[in-house]
Amino acid sequence: MSFYTMTGLHRNLQPESTTAQSLFSVPPLPDCPAVSCPSPTLPAPSLSPVSPNPRGGRPVNPLPRHKRSSHINAEHRRRNKIQTGFETLKELVPALAEEKNISTKESKSAKLHKAAEHVRGLKFDLKSQQDELQALRQEIADLNAQIMTFHQQLPATGIAVVEKPACHLETMYRDYLKSRTQENWKFWIFSVILRPLFESYSRVVTSVTTTSFLQTVRDWAHEHLTLVNLRPCVLSALRHISLNSSILTEPEKLPEEAPRRVMEMLCDKSVK
Repeated sequence: MSFYTMTGLHRNLQPESTTAQSLFSVPPLPDCPAVSCPSPTLPAPSLSPVSPNPRGGRPVNPLPRHKRSSHINAEHRRRNKIQTGFETLKELVPALAEEKNISTKESKSAKLHKAAEHVRGLKFDLKSQQDELQALRQEIADLNAQIMTFHQQLPATGIAVVEKPACHLETMYRDYLKSRTQENWKFWIFSVILRPLFESYSRVVTSVTTTSFLQTVRDWAHEHLTLVNLRPCVLSALRHISLNSSILTEPEKLPEEAPRRVMEMLCDKSVK
């Protein structure tokens, strides 16, 4: 008989209790160092803001009684700050200031939207003013550069100061015209032709020094006393006499009219 056959017979001869015991028995564990296992901890119960009343009715407030008043006061202060902020916006924003004349009140979100639009408009105006200011500063810089350029072009010794003559040429001319017209009324016609030449002479000729006087006289004669310039000047003077006097319609009245014209001309010059 083999070893495996004898082992099977031996197992069949064991009682049922031994089999059950072998089924529910736990084999011994090998020796190991003792390990301390922590005891399981239960989660802490969550505190809800309001606990239900076991008797029913109004829920129980978890805040202590002595803390409720401070909480209410803090809430009042928060609301007062918000209300003060909206009152300040109403004073600063024109669109909100017009709300006083409107019976219907707007929501706080609409007020904030209007305030944002007002701030956006102010930022746009500020940007426009800054651009204009920058343009003006650039213009000032350009003008200063031009001034410096003109300063550099001036002569190093400076410009000669034109002294005012002791006797004004205009006074001398009027006195001369008055006296000569009284002597001969025809001089009035010559004075009308001479007037443009006299005005150009006063502008061009200077008498600071003898050299400058002679040089400016030569320049004036070269520019204004040529036939090319005298022809249109004389033609314009004759046209003026023809239109503003009776030389063409009633020439016999011209001797009486010429002194009167001279006096009117002298009065106009004195007023100017």
